[in-house]
Amino acid sequence: MVSMVSSRITLVPLLLLSVVRHYADAHTWLDCIDTDRSKLYDQSASYIFGGAGGNGFCNGYGAGYPGRGDTSIGTQYTHKMLKNEVEAGAQVCQNVDPNTYSDWRKRLSVDAGQTAYFAYLPNGHIVKDKKAVGTQHGVYWTGKVGTSLTSTHDMTPDHLVNGKTSDYDDGNCGETYDYNGNPSNRAGDGKPCIGSFTIPAGTAPGIYKMVWYWTFWLNDQLAYKDQNMAKGYFGAAYSTCFEVEVKGNGGNPAPAPAPAPA
Repeated sequence: MVSMVSSRITLVPLLLLSVVRHYADAHTWLDCIDTDRSKLYDQSASYIFGGAGGNGFCNGYGAGYPGRGDTSIGTQYTHKMLKNEVEAGAQVCQNVDPNTYSDWRKRLSVDAGQTAYFAYLPNGHIVKDKKAVGTQHGVYWTGKVGTSLTSTHDMTPDHLVNGKTSDYDDGNCGETYDYNGNPSNRAGDGKPCIGSFTIPAGTAPGIYKMVWYWTFWLNDQLAYKDQNMAKGYFGAAYSTCFEVEVKGNGGNPAPAPAPAPA
């Protein structure tokens, strides 16, 4: 009994380490979308390290999200577009099953005016190679039910849900140590970065197709924080496409009740 417990204690950190190493080289996608920020951040181990047991933990997922129990998620779910492909107008969303939102994989449901949060891992790009510091990401849509953005050429300011992009570095996420073994004073290994968007008040009820889009490059080569790491880096964009269902009356004021009969 003692040796069995001991072996389990030894295996757990080794398994966790192998999971961390497995995803250290993978690029970024959205793992979880929800209206509860603390759930995404404080309980992130449930959906990042929970394997198939974490399926269904989040209230929203990207279209075609395979779950962390799928060991090929890094290659299967990464949608990478090289900078020259972006400039040529690459397809911005992966092809997925039209019935992708079934079983545990849910589309996020929100009210108009409500804020939603999403989680993604930094994958060493903030603390280690530092190439993502200053790069931008945002959530894009058409703002109309039954339509979608299809090309990287559609990733324009007028299609941003809230009219602006954000720094990929949320100011908190990042591995425990940098490449030289120095403490990063960041959130530490396995903790996600958190982003957000707000469905505008007055949005009509319905299902909207959204694109999370990250441009992983800086236009000024000298702006990279670590010039040695950035030397020769060409650049690529990454995306996760997902759906959001807006409920209710679109944030419009409820009609005033009819006056009582005299």
